[in-house]
Amino acid sequence: MHADALTLLEMIGLSKRLDHKPNEISGGQQQRVAIARALINKPLIIFADEPTGNLDTKTTKEIIKILKDLNNSGITIVMVTHEPELAAYATRTITVQDGLIVADEQTELQKKKGGIRREKKVSQKSFSIIRIRDYFVQAYRSLKGNKMRSILSILGVMIGVSSLGSNLLMVSPGASQKGGISQETGAFMRLKSEDIGDLKNNIKGIKAISGYCIGRSQIVANGHNHNTRLEGVSPDYIDLRDSYPASGRFFTKEEDLERKKVILLGETVVKEIYGDKDFNPIGEYIKVNRIDFQVIGVLPTTGSKGWKDEDDKVLIPLNTALRRVFGVDILNYLDVQVKDNSDMSKVSEDIITRLLFTHRMPSTARDAVRVLNMADIQEAMSAMARAFSLLLGSIAFISLLVGGIGIMNIMCLYLFQREQKR
Repeated sequence: MHADALTLLEMIGLSKRLDHKPNEISGGQQQRVAIARALINKPLIIFADEPTGNLDTKTTKEIIKILKDLNNSGITIVMVTHEPELAAYATRTITVQDGLIVADEQTELQKKKGGIRREKKVSQKSFSIIRIRDYFVQAYRSLKGNKMRSILSILGVMIGVSSLGSNLLMVSPGASQKGGISQETGAFMRLKSEDIGDLKNNIKGIKAISGYCIGRSQIVANGHNHNTRLEGVSPDYIDLRDSYPASGRFFTKEEDLERKKVILLGETVVKEIYGDKDFNPIGEYIKVNRIDFQVIGVLPTTGSKGWKDEDDKVLIPLNTALRRVFGVDILNYLDVQVKDNSDMSKVSEDIITRLLFTHRMPSTARDAVRVLNMADIQEAMSAMARAFSLLLGSIAFISLLVGGIGIMNIMCLYLFQREQKR
């Protein structure tokens, strides 16, 4: 082993773990190894993103001590954290809220050292060409780095069809063609949260509409953690899916607009985190990807659909999911509930026309938007179910016929042998 590596492991107190594999050391020890790995090339600056996340108090203090020692040796440490008590160890704190720097201040620790940095408030323009460019760059990187999220969305659409009403339309980006070549889904149009209000206000016949931002998240609370499906949804979701909480309440439109950190848990998540599916978590705080959320409700029991456990999920406000958790501004898809007396085909066409207009696309590019009619899909699924029933019934009839013939042959053979003995 390289001499520098031995020295670093000795410094972080892991020299006795040289022969251990990663799965044979604790989470805190793995964090120490990550620090040693960062130091192997003798950097002048270290970026630490939540270096104490999911660690106990004792291990957290040990990691902070290592970082302080490194800082005292001349290495700059830039640490991202949501914990105020950890920020107190820094000599300078920069507060970021909703993507904006709202404060840049000198801490008490730096003041005691005689620092001269003055506290100041930083104001930024809410609108600029540079910020818009940054948004697009971040959105592109998120899509490129979260392909699994798109796959999960498609699976959610496929499995969720059976639970949706017949007056629903499912709107998602389409796959356009250019020069005879089929492009990637969403390459030309990407649904935004602004599309929800625009469609609801400008298209007659829409009763309710919900956007979706879906991904996987780590839930931590009560000394336990669980990886589950996280869905950011609109307030209309409760009526669209007829998913009224079994206990507690659903979030409001105001909480969605204000990006409140509130959450509803599925029954499976409650059982995994608190050890009892009947536990009442209302008012408790849990961490979602290291962000604190308050539990306001428990989702109704749905059960499994195929291989998918519908109770193994959590719901948060759509804008909270977009801005605070996933850091994107693109929706996976939309659910649109059509009024009972409205023509679903006309509403579907109006949705496509409106989206092409608001996204500044030619009216001929109608394949850039895909609108699925749940009534048609359910009819197709019913026809498929009837075909399978007929097939299984035919197999059962043939099995009974063959079995009956076999029994008849045995009885005839038995009677024949009795006659022979006489």
